[in-house]
Amino acid sequence: MKPDFAQYGFEYQDALFAAYIGGSQAHGAKVSGTDDTDWYGLFIEPSEKALGIDRVEHFVYSTGGKPGGNGPDDVDVCLYTLRKWAGLAAKGNPSALHFLFAPLQYRHELWDYVQDRTTSFLAVGHVRPFLGFADDQMKRLLGEKGQKNIHRASLEEAHGYDTKYAMHVIRLYGEAKELMETGKITLRVPMPQS
Repeated sequence: MKPDFAQYGFEYQDALFAAYIGGSQAHGAKVSGTDDTDWYGLFIEPSEKALGIDRVEHFVYSTGGKPGGNGPDDVDVCLYTLRKWAGLAAKGNPSALHFLFAPLQYRHELWDYVQDRTTSFLAVGHVRPFLGFADDQMKRLLGEKGQKNIHRASLEEAHGYDTKYAMHVIRLYGEAKELMETGKITLRVPMPQS
């Protein structure tokens, strides 16, 4: 079933190409009562936007955005044009590459054409972006970048650090290793929405 992103102000609902629930749910790291829902998707931009001065490459929306991070009732939406996504995937952006391996909640029938050519988007050099993302998460873990997530204060109190950031560091290293060894990334099937 096609998710309704029009409710968030997305103007190209009919041009949606693929969508999945990502973030912590896709990585099996959702912490009950603390995490928002992250939607990722692709759409085909209208020709006048693709060729004109007033280009559109992505749509981003969040019901959160408050200091201290999003809470459990918040929804983040990040939708890329198919063209923008292909460029990011070809450069090895981990979030973009997840589209090739995620259990999609919605896909246009032509998505199979893209997915059948997964190897066209992969390169050995893609290990660098994964390591860069892992380094970014480590800086957040150490308090060198970003802000503390107030919804996960109990994790920090119980363990001495935000275990979610630590999980992301380990996950990114693991994904890089799996991608380099097998050409795939294993993502979990998200839990149904309640």
